[in-house]
Amino acid sequence: SGDFDANLDRALEMADAGSFETRRNRAVGCRLRGLGVANCLGADGFGLPERAEMRLEPDGRIALLIGSMSSGQSHATTFSQIVADAFGVDVEDVEFLAGATADVPLGMDTYGSRSLSVGGIALHQAAGKVVEKARLIAAHQLEVAAEDLEYENGTFTVAGTDRAMTVPETALQAWTAHNLPDGMEPGLGAT
Repeated sequence: SGDFDANLDRALEMADAGSFETRRNRAVGCRLRGLGVANCLGADGFGLPERAEMRLEPDGRIALLIGSMSSGQSHATTFSQIVADAFGVDVEDVEFLAGATADVPLGMDTYGSRSLSVGGIALHQAAGKVVEKARLIAAHQLEVAAEDLEYENGTFTVAGTDRAMTVPETALQAWTAHNLPDGMEPGLGAT
């Protein structure tokens, strides 16, 4: 909230800092201790964009490419989970590629707590683009209007029916390109 005094007062109250002297005095044979408090304001997210790309392969696997390099924050796990959840697939179906400039020409590293807040959002937005293209393919294949499809857990279902098509199934259709909507390019991916 920017109300630093009130926030600090609340934090000290929640930590029961007022009883510190009593707890310190009860300690037997310990060295002198103090109570320290530190506040930090940082440039989290650090305003620079992140590039994320994903390609759904004909066999349903997903290639995930991102420039944000991990230095121990479990990017491979976290980013793969975001993508797996978006498409209703197992996390093992996501191939995580990061940092190789031959594959990922742009990346903004890991600093300022930006990896998930910026890179994760980039992945989420790219996944949304893929879902919308997949929706058009599914609608064409199922011979319904795109707005008649409900999307949940990686599956498009014609409203009120059991007729359905998964995103991985649309990927196969996108790559074989035998029956795509007019003007649609083959492949299923987004950046």
